[in-house]
Amino acid sequence: MDARRRAGRLVTALLFVAVSWLAPENLPPVAQPGQWTFVEASPEELIRDQWAGTGDEDVMVRIAWRESRFECDAKNPRSSAAGLFQTLALHKPRAERLGLSWVEVSTECWASIALAWDLYQEQGTAPWKATR
Repeated sequence: MDARRRAGRLVTALLFVAVSWLAPENLPPVAQPGQWTFVEASPEELIRDQWAGTGDEDVMVRIAWRESRFECDAKNPRSSAAGLFQTLALHKPRAERLGLSWVEVSTECWASIALAWDLYQEQGTAPWKATR
């Protein structure tokens, strides 16, 4: 398990403890950190969840499939395109403003989705118009 994922789980556990400590006593019991189950989601599920309610869920799933075949670490040998959505390196400054490294964007589904979502919020599906 990579350090970022471990750190995320630690933060989640700490938040759980803080909320549990501040919660009123009449709330029903909840699972303790040792009882949690983490379920890996597929890239398609992550995309559908991110774009839920936009009406573009199917479009974005088709784009990711065409761009990378749902391979989170896909790289185009003929261009700078990388990641699930084959985002171009010209978007590296945008990724950094979001707190993402280019390595994360080009290897991790969650980071590629975060950058694609940011692009989508500004431009819709236009950055991938050739893919549709």
